[in-house]
Formats: sequence, structure tokens, C-alpha cells
Amino acid sequence: MLLKKRIYLLLIVMILGSVNAGCRIGEAVNIISPTPFITATRSPTPEPSATPEIIEGTISIWHPFEESQRNILFRQIAAFQKQYPFILFDVQYVPMLDLLPAFQTAIESGRGPTILIAPAEWGPALFDQDFVLDLSSLADKTLLNSLNPPAVQSGNYRGTLISLPLDIKGVVLYRNQTIIPVSPATFEDMLSLVNNATRGEVVGAFLERGFFYSGGHLYGLGGELIGENGEPLFDADNFYYSNAWLDLLKAFERLGPTQYNNDQDINLFKESRVGLIIDGTWNMQSLADAIGQNNLAIDPWPRYQDGHLSGFVQSENIYLTSRAKDEANQISWMFIKSMYTEEVQLSMADVGLIPAGSGALEFHLSDKVNVNHPLIAQAMIAMVDGAPYPILPEFGAYNIPMDIALQSALYKKVDNQKALQTAYDSIQTTLSNLHPPPQLTPTNQP
Repeated sequence: MLLKKRIYLLLIVMILGSVNAGCRIGEAVNIISPTPFITATRSPTPEPSATPEIIEGTISIWHPFEESQRNILFRQIAAFQKQYPFILFDVQYVPMLDLLPAFQTAIESGRGPTILIAPAEWGPALFDQDFVLDLSSLADKTLLNSLNPPAVQSGNYRGTLISLPLDIKGVVLYRNQTIIPVSPATFEDMLSLVNNATRGEVVGAFLERGFFYSGGHLYGLGGELIGENGEPLFDADNFYYSNAWLDLLKAFERLGPTQYNNDQDINLFKESRVGLIIDGTWNMQSLADAIGQNNLAIDPWPRYQDGHLSGFVQSENIYLTSRAKDEANQISWMFIKSMYTEEVQLSMADVGLIPAGSGALEFHLSDKVNVNHPLIAQAMIAMVDGAPYPILPEFGAYNIPMDIALQSALYKKVDNQKALQTAYDSIQTTLSNLHPPPQLTPTNQP
């Protein structure tokens, strides 16, 4: 696996840390105000008043946050318990490598958390096993509209909302401001700026065309890769958008050299020899360290024809598990909602995460982040126009055929429609083997 393509920190050892509210991870937390001292002095009889409802119970949370990121949870637990002092918390860190199998085993045996924090791509399998709950009736439009739109879509599975995005990452357009001083608003702006910047050993742009890094452009132009049931959506009936997508990738050659799934663009960018590259937000800090924080920018996606360029957005999501199904007062859902306050979202930027409230309240959140975390704020704004990374299980059948189709059209000069049709047929064959049609028997024949 190439360094730039997927960087995940897989921690092998269970690490236990201290909770700000005064507990250890894995221990229940209960903060109860002391009973006031009662004197013998007779007081006037108070007017009758309604007895306040006491909300109590235990919220269990499993998460893969690194040690430096765990204060996001701990601070919010402390704030939550100020409002609900009779609610206890059981918080456990589980390394990402172990999280999925540990969670599945625990739920199957009637244990496990009421809240799970995990990648959006895990959602379909967990939902199909009845391990996580449908949030459609719980999450209102105000909450959903405050979150990054493509990340919210990545929590939808066959028309059901199965999770909510907490933090996001994705493919963005990076710019070295010492080479290209202004952000291009359109593809033609890119062409003009790049041509002016290309001098000697410096090139204006070096753009990636590998499927993971270029597939989002199809969505930006109005098309889609995969339907709700896993079927490919770039056949002859939808060829207008997929043809425009391949033509855009071919037009990248007008901007300078291109590449397909290697690190040459990143290496040259770090040497300040490239003005524009397309890469993942996980390399944001290393790029900033190489060329200088003030020289790096993440630009909004430029317009192209009737749409715009785009990149896939992935997210780490919050799930309400089946352990919370019969929970009194829906206390776990109450805590999940509290994770979307401005304070929590802003605290994510403090530990290097990109909040899912990417464009929330007309970028009002990103304006606040911008003061101390300008690159995170720029990424938040750029990924509003990102593309939802497909989470359907069937999407696993797409990667190899789509890579073959792109390389055929871009390097072997195969006709766009022929290259895409070959990929379409290959994917359909794989899907038919995964979901064979029912065989007629004497009991189900017409």
C-alpha cells in the first residue's frame, strides 16, 4: 500500500486514560451534588412546585480516538453530567484494528456499548446484523442541515439513516501560494494560472487521476457511480455525465503532467516545485510542515462546465447500538446530540480533526475555526462540495473495473463509452454472482 493512499494509525495496545470528570476510562462516572445541610429553623411553607424529573442510567461508549483526541469525549461528558448528574458513563478505548471484531462479539453476547464511534463504511454490515439502530426518526432536519452534506449521505444506507458523521476526511485541492497566489474559481482560471506559473523546474499543476482520487469529480458534474441497490449508474442511459467525467480527466493534461496512484506529486509539492495537487486531508500537516503553514492553502473546488470538480468525503461516525434500543429516556441519543454543539465541534479542530459541521450555519462554525486552524477551516469549506464516498457493500466490486476503465480511456486511448461499458459489464457480472437470481422450484413457479 502506498504511503499517500490510506494512512490509518492502528494502535495495538489498549490504553486507558483519565476522565476529566474524575473517572478512569472503563469506570462508571457519577457526579451527584451533596445534600444541603438542614437547620432546625422553621421556614415558611413553600408554594407547591412540580418535582423535577430525575434522568438516570448508564451510557457506554466505545471509541478508537488517539490519546491526544480523547479530551473531546471527556470534556463533553463533564459538561453533560453537570446537566444530568445521575447519568453514569462507561468509556472504553479500543484500537481501530480490534474495534470491529470486539464490538460484534460483544453485541452478539448481549454486552457492548450503547454508543459506537467508528468509520461510516462499517455501517451497512452492522445494520444488516441488527447491531445498530435506525436514526431516521431521531435526527431532525436542523441537526442534519448543520452537518457536512456528503458525510451525512455516507450515513444513509438504502434509504435509512444508520449513523451521523462526527469528523471527516477526504480528497481536496492543495495549492502552494508562493507558486500560485490566488485560488482558481473555474477550470479555465486553473489553466491560466498554471500556465503562468510553469517555469523551469516548477510546474503549475501535477494532478492525480487514480480512481479513489478522481471518482468524486463524477458526482461534482452531476453523475453517480452506484445506485441505492448497488447497481452501477454510468451505463448508456447515464453516459452524459460519465463521458464528461472522463473528458475532464483527459483535460487535466492541459494543466501539466498527470499521474496514476503514486507519490511523485506529493514529493515535488514538498520541494515547492508544484503549484496544485489533488490529495487527501490526511497529508495536510506533512505538506504544511514541508512548505510552510502560511504557504499552503486548500481551495474550494473550481467550476467546470455545468458542475465542478470534487473529491470523495469519508467520515468517522456515531452509531446508536442495539444495546440502547430499550433505554429509558433515550439517554444515549441525548448524549449523541450533545456532541454537535459548537464547543465540541471546535474542540475537534484543536486536536487536528476536521469537524463534520463543515458548512454548518452558513460557515459560522468554520469562521471561528479559521482563527487558530485556517487549513482545517479551508478543508471544511472545500468538502461541502465533496462527494459522498459510497458505503454500500457492493462498492467493493467497483474498484478494479473502474481503475481498468480509467487507464484504458486515459492511457490506451480506448473510446470513453467502450471503456465504461467494459467496467459496467464486469461489475454486473460480479454483482450477479454475489446476488444470484432465485431459482424456480415447483413451489415458486408461476
